[in-house]
Amino acid sequence: QTPVDIVTDLGDTLRLWNQADGDHLTEGDDVEKEFAFSSSADEYISRDNVGVTTGDKLTIRGVAGEDGSLSTINLRSVDSEGNPDRVRSGFEMSNASDMTVENVRFKNSDYNDGSLFDISNSDAVLHLNNVTIGDTLSSNAIRNSGLVDMSGGVVKLASGITGDGKTEVSGARVEVEDGISLTQDAIEVKSGSLIMGLGGKVNSDLTVRTGAEAKVDVNGLTSQVVNGGDLRLFSDGDLSQEVVADDGVKGTTHILGTIANKVTLDQDLDVVSGGKFTTRGEQVTGAMNNDGELLLSGSLSKVVSGAGTTRVDENLRLAQGAGMSDSQTFDLHDGQITSKDDEIVRYSLGTMKNEGEFSLDIDAANKLSDLYEVTSTSSGLVKIVDVNFIGTDTNITEDFKVQVLNTHGTDAIQLSLSDEIKSKKYAVGETSRDEKDEVKERTKYSDLYYN
Repeated sequence: QTPVDIVTDLGDTLRLWNQADGDHLTEGDDVEKEFAFSSSADEYISRDNVGVTTGDKLTIRGVAGEDGSLSTINLRSVDSEGNPDRVRSGFEMSNASDMTVENVRFKNSDYNDGSLFDISNSDAVLHLNNVTIGDTLSSNAIRNSGLVDMSGGVVKLASGITGDGKTEVSGARVEVEDGISLTQDAIEVKSGSLIMGLGGKVNSDLTVRTGAEAKVDVNGLTSQVVNGGDLRLFSDGDLSQEVVADDGVKGTTHILGTIANKVTLDQDLDVVSGGKFTTRGEQVTGAMNNDGELLLSGSLSKVVSGAGTTRVDENLRLAQGAGMSDSQTFDLHDGQITSKDDEIVRYSLGTMKNEGEFSLDIDAANKLSDLYEVTSTSSGLVKIVDVNFIGTDTNITEDFKVQVLNTHGTDAIQLSLSDEIKSKKYAVGETSRDEKDEVKERTKYSDLYYN
């Protein structure tokens, strides 16, 4: 279909409609105007700058085709022979107007910030519903000091938003192209989703409400995030901005890239398959699920669920409540693991592999020690390097025995004592035998301490 090119004796139709005041349009106090298309194939070519928006409520109503096409407003005029000519500027919202745009694709606004929508009035509101802003010459086609509300459908941005106003997502799926940034006083995702592109920055306080979603390049966060919904972090880099709960409601932060945590994450954590997250255990206040790779140091006081691999990052303290689900691989990674806390605790540590050094508690009076339970598919070596006796009773008799490992029948994981421990005349022996075994560097998981 041939693009619609409407010019009257008075000038460009879109310009005239945008600037027309109430005396020409309606009776009463409120001025309501509508600019309507009849088909998704319609293209309006503007021959002039659109100018200052006048009216209380304005609607630009396009049509969405079944193939995803939208009615188009093209701000690049053509010459008398139909060739592309000058690029025009868009809507100057300097009045307290409320404008709704739906099912429209914009293209070819000029080079300046606010080339498509320049919202300078703090009481002005722009609603975008199923709108595409593409092919503009400006890096920020919207300059906003009021409110931009992305209210429904798919809103696609090939140009950014700048200014000191607020942008809300209230039902739309907002897709921002790679390298495009949003700079506002505040950005709030009330419902729907905000999907940023690679290299794009959110230069704003970002709030994600319960049931809503934001997907952001981890390097594109520039200030604290409030998340009560789902925050998905991709790309490789450091998480250097705190993520906090939304009025006490913890959201879930999903790790899609290779990310090192430098802050407190007052969230539930989900490391997806293919993701890699390095953190101290105490930096994550909520539940932890790992289907990728979790490099863990510091102190762990909760169970890591999921089917990924949790790897000890040099040093890890197991506090009460710590553990791994049976489907989680616990890679000792030549790390140092301690469960010394003056309490006898039973820890379920999933499928253990590789070697690590352990420090644990022993209650001599009750012949108990910290117990590490692992699955029958575990393998590797648990080396005891330090023992903390609880209380004053350290009466170690010849028949004193405590169990340290329970692997449900496998011989693939072994227990050993450090030279320092052996020098204190502790030994390892088989549970099925009463006599003392020869002290060995490596022995089966079922061996016990006794003197």
